[in-house]
Amino acid sequence: TMQKLVVEEVTEEEFASIKENLVGHFTILGKPMIEVRLFSTDAHIYLLINFHHVIMDGSSMQIIFKSLALAFAGEELELDTYFSYLEDEQEQLNSNSLREAKQYYDEQFEGVEWNRNIEPDKDEEGNINATYIIPTNMTPDKMKKVETQISKNGFVVAASLLALARLNKNNEAIVTFTFHNRTDERKMHAGGLLSRTIPIGIDLSMIPTVKSLYDEVQRQSVKGIATCSYDWIMENENAFVDDVFPVVYETSDITGMGFLSKLGASMEPLDSHNKAALRRTMLQVFETPESISVMLSYMSTIYSVDRIEEFGREFAYVVNKLLLVESPENARLVELLE
Repeated sequence: TMQKLVVEEVTEEEFASIKENLVGHFTILGKPMIEVRLFSTDAHIYLLINFHHVIMDGSSMQIIFKSLALAFAGEELELDTYFSYLEDEQEQLNSNSLREAKQYYDEQFEGVEWNRNIEPDKDEEGNINATYIIPTNMTPDKMKKVETQISKNGFVVAASLLALARLNKNNEAIVTFTFHNRTDERKMHAGGLLSRTIPIGIDLSMIPTVKSLYDEVQRQSVKGIATCSYDWIMENENAFVDDVFPVVYETSDITGMGFLSKLGASMEPLDSHNKAALRRTMLQVFETPESISVMLSYMSTIYSVDRIEEFGREFAYVVNKLLLVESPENARLVELLE
């Protein structure tokens, strides 16, 4: 059933107390995966939009923000196309394109004992998330230079592959990145979960130069996006056991307020009180116009701080070396693996 939204009149002091426990856990079965509440004080209007990632991605939030901005301006809302997108996805299940996509992934990734993630060094019970900030020399200006050689996302994917290879002493490395999957007008207006996970797996011992690595990352990225109707990762990993190292590159276009910022809206930080890790690890790169930060989330019950710092040093080493490369075609990859 559709949630009825009512304005909750409170004081600023009352809201300060309420927001401490405003976000809780979702009940997956039998209850909505989204919660919306509206609070009004003498000073502000607070809108809570709390949703489970199973129903929406970051791009969907921008669609919501745009709809709110249009509503505030008294303009007509754009049609949400998520259900028509789902109908097409259902039709894809028995299509030749899905079978061809599966064939590509099987040929590309099957039969290899992939270096899939940071090898754990602990085995404690429980699931407790922790975070570690990796200091690197990445800046927005330096990444503009990188874009003359490879995409920003591709750069971080390449660096992650090299860091895993150096850390685990296994050159057959694989990571994933998140593709927004907003490739046409209808998908751009679909408020739901469209993003796909694209695997990139490379035997780095067979790659002679940095340019060759960038070219292979680019080739697999393009092919993976073209065949993302088949979710190879979902079929071939077990959460918290052998899940593949995920790389997420986010800009303020996705994480910011978008259209609502023009109305003077701002984010209010909330504590979800959820200390559980979503995966064994997750590397997130956040870019703003002023800076770039790298955060590694990890399960503290299977990784020690020393182990995570070890990966951090390897990742920072590779990133900082790659940032100095002027001619990728002349930069020997083996020097980054030694």
